[in-house]
Amino acid sequence: MLGALIGGHDDCLTTPASQFLTDTARGYGEGVQANDLKEILLRIGNHRQFRNWSMSLPELRNEQTLSDLYSTLFQAYAAERKPKAQFWVSHSPANIRHGPSLSRLFPDAKFVHIVRDGRAVAASIKKLPFGRGTMRELALTWSERLSHGLALEHALGQDRVLRVKYEDLLNDTNLELRKIASFIGIDYQEKMVRGDGFRVGGQGGHALVGKAPLLSRGEAWKEELSTREIELFEFPSAELLELLGFQPCYGLSARSPDLKERIDMKLRSSTRPLYDYSLNSLKRLGSFFKL
Repeated sequence: MLGALIGGHDDCLTTPASQFLTDTARGYGEGVQANDLKEILLRIGNHRQFRNWSMSLPELRNEQTLSDLYSTLFQAYAAERKPKAQFWVSHSPANIRHGPSLSRLFPDAKFVHIVRDGRAVAASIKKLPFGRGTMRELALTWSERLSHGLALEHALGQDRVLRVKYEDLLNDTNLELRKIASFIGIDYQEKMVRGDGFRVGGQGGHALVGKAPLLSRGEAWKEELSTREIELFEFPSAELLELLGFQPCYGLSARSPDLKERIDMKLRSSTRPLYDYSLNSLKRLGSFFKL
């Protein structure tokens, strides 16, 4: 969503997910030799995410560094779509995790760290085909991934990393986009609010990408999660929620998983067929164990 908003600017082009930037450089490091770049480019061409770029690999000329290679790749992509684009907007979620490497490769790069209420994240992931984690697992994953962004904020400072709350972006899209534009160093354009600067095929987690932000998504988790799911999410994460400005529903009064819920967590961590079989067995034994 954020990539689609920023990509609506005349000077910005949002590319499909590009995690291959760091994946394909593994084993070479950042100080690669010029003769390694051809091999890295071939790795990029074979990477599953590069297929979404729908382009052929560019020919190398006088590139000497990884950043030269990546810039050539972007310029080739932009040439057929937005030739005058001056800013590459990469929306890959892994960018924050690889922030130190990317900041060295691109010393002028800036990072927008978007933070969302963890309970809303859990409600969103829960609906996806791969979203089978328990509330505790989702809370811990949310906390772990946030740690990279918060550490990057501290390491690079406010000139390089801007934190944006997803909920603020929904409540006052114009104001937040003005802040982002100022941070990037571009003029604000009203049309950015339309959110049509990038589109993704398919539904699921990308169904709303390419559309203007929906205010209703800010608190939809309150209806999508049960009260017990909210409590289980908050048990390991209430203090972090509060530190980030999100009001916990339970806080320190959140109860930990009971025996039945802990057993259910164990079963869910196994494969789906085994889980289904085990759950049926558990139901037959439930009355005996008083679960």
